[in-house]
Amino acid sequence: MPDTVDRRPKNRSLILLILGALLLLIGTVLLAGGVWLAVIGGSTYYFLAGLGLVASGVLLMMGRAAGAWLYLVVFALTVIWALWEVGLNVWALIPRVFGPAVLAILVLLALPLLKPGRWRWGASFEAVAGVIALLVVGVLVAPGG
Repeated sequence: MPDTVDRRPKNRSLILLILGALLLLIGTVLLAGGVWLAVIGGSTYYFLAGLGLVASGVLLMMGRAAGAWLYLVVFALTVIWALWEVGLNVWALIPRVFGPAVLAILVLLALPLLKPGRWRWGASFEAVAGVIALLVVGVLVAPGG
């Protein structure tokens, strides 16, 4: 008979539940505002990003690593959208990228909780350092940075 007992530490589940709920909440706000913005002829970015965050949050709350990867894809697309929308204007990029980058760091730190055998803490910290380094380099090389 297969062992069906969940042996994950409860604090790991609580951390993933809180992070997932945070993404779900932010995603719901973006989705609602994005629907309204799209209806009045504005950008569809917020609608699409909201959908991605809602799905990511639900998956993380379920303990699924796909939620983390989905958020990281949404983050990468957010950076591309921000660069397309405002170019290399640092002051215009900060509000578009900083918050999602903080969430990306939290998601990267959660990966070892989702895939303990496949994703180690050292690799997670290296990925966080990479995100921070890219942000710092971006600020330093952008005009007006």
